[in-house]
Amino acid sequence: MQADLITMTEVDQGGSVPELKLISKSGTPVLILEGEEVMGAKQNRIIVTTILVAEKGEVIIPVNCTERGRWSYNSPKFRDSGNISSFHLKREMKESVTDSLFIRKVHRADQIKTREKICKSYFIGGFISDRPALPASALKKFCEDFIKNALRLEAHEFKSVGLGTDVRMKGLNMLGSGLVYNDELIHGALMES
Repeated sequence: MQADLITMTEVDQGGSVPELKLISKSGTPVLILEGEEVMGAKQNRIIVTTILVAEKGEVIIPVNCTERGRWSYNSPKFRDSGNISSFHLKREMKESVTDSLFIRKVHRADQIKTREKICKSYFIGGFISDRPALPASALKKFCEDFIKNALRLEAHEFKSVGLGTDVRMKGLNMLGSGLVYNDELIHGALMES
């Protein structure tokens, strides 16, 4: 955005709460990560799924609003806010988008779930845990069990918003997503649900 290689705007003059238009002038694909917030236009929004935008491409991207009360232009296009959603909000959005894909085959997140505060830093959620500190041996076992359970999940493929395939997994207490392009995992996340 700072190099003016991508532009995000409302889909049209009237706007659409759950969608934005992204235009790329970049000569290479551009990765847009779930949980990133953009500010401006009629209302600040948060990206609800990871998207790989084609070089010199245009795509309508799914978003949720992150502020209340404003539905009027404060700028014609969006800019990066520097904020990213918390771990808990990402988990809620990932579960909501996954459910939407399974049921309706569309990338939509429940707007109610974005009312949680977003973070200035991605690392805040990584350092805060509701688990007590574990000794190294217990942490190793927890990680091994987590990976074993993840490998048992069935992967479901959906058309991505941009390039590639959106892969979703959901099981008892586990949730995952990945963006695969040219048989490579571009971005992925697994978490407890």
